[in-house]
Amino acid sequence: MEYSQIYFGKPLGQLTYPDLEAFFSVEREESDQLEFKSCNPNGKLDDKIEGVTQGICAFLNSSGGLLIWGAPEGKKVDGKKEKVFVGDLTRVPLTVEKDWLISKISDKIIPLPIGIRAQLIRKDDYQVCVFEIDESPYAPHQTDNIYYMRIDGQKKPAPHHYIEALFKKVTYPRLEAYIIPEDMDTIEKGCYLELEFFFFNFSPFINEEGFYYKIQILGGVFADYNPHQVVHPKYTLQGSQYTYRNEGKILYNGEPISIDKKINFTSSQRHVLKDKNTGEILVFFGGKTSPIKVSRYKIDLSGDLDNVRERVSIVYENKLISEIQTEINDSENDMLEKFGILRKKVH
Repeated sequence: MEYSQIYFGKPLGQLTYPDLEAFFSVEREESDQLEFKSCNPNGKLDDKIEGVTQGICAFLNSSGGLLIWGAPEGKKVDGKKEKVFVGDLTRVPLTVEKDWLISKISDKIIPLPIGIRAQLIRKDDYQVCVFEIDESPYAPHQTDNIYYMRIDGQKKPAPHHYIEALFKKVTYPRLEAYIIPEDMDTIEKGCYLELEFFFFNFSPFINEEGFYYKIQILGGVFADYNPHQVVHPKYTLQGSQYTYRNEGKILYNGEPISIDKKINFTSSQRHVLKDKNTGEILVFFGGKTSPIKVSRYKIDLSGDLDNVRERVSIVYENKLISEIQTEINDSENDMLEKFGILRKKVH
């Protein structure tokens, strides 16, 4: 859910420092979907991040929300039980970088969380960090061996019965896919890219049966595709799509599946893309009980083909298909029309 849109009227990526200043120009109170963390200039950075991590963990185990790190100091007001937050923002050090911060927080939360978005909003020589956290489908999560939840506008250690209920909600394994670019060089009329694809099951107690994946290339073909071969059980779309399906295959926690693939991007293939200097890779994967997820990557094919890892950028990674459809407002009728299925109402 886009909590930034709810509280600020704009997406997280469009928030500005004046937006935050205006927000705290009046008294604000925390709620089940809002938490405010000030950033005192004294003390260790790790201790400050620990408090932020606990707050994020609580949102993951509850209904999600917005955490603002760098909010004003909370103040007690006569007649109110809880603190109010108003006035000048506090300062998150500029040494804190987005990728480092997300990695630091994610490493402290078990199981590995998804649905955490961060925006560092800078002014002069200081900044504020706003986190948008989705309710996790893989709750309960813990940090430092403690499960947190959000209730009555506060972060609290979760009671046993709440944790037990969250465990019962998890009915499918958490599958994720990642790629590692290994090599890139020129060939006749284009270039090739070698990649290793990894598929993980991060659920310690739920195995996935019937695991399958599909890799689709836009602007390229798999190098081992032979157009003269009559039958290609795994290749379709003239070699631009590879599908693996094994009904008996089980994906275990701690035993990822990997595959190496070489992809050729040539001028004859790139006509399907608006930008002829860019290729794309889509990875779909799922199983008998887990919903389909998709990752999308852009490949920079321009100039000298060095620094292969820097040429692969993430558009989105490990997203549920349902999330993608929601973001593009893809309704059931839209989907049916894509497959030429028209439904007529009977009057």
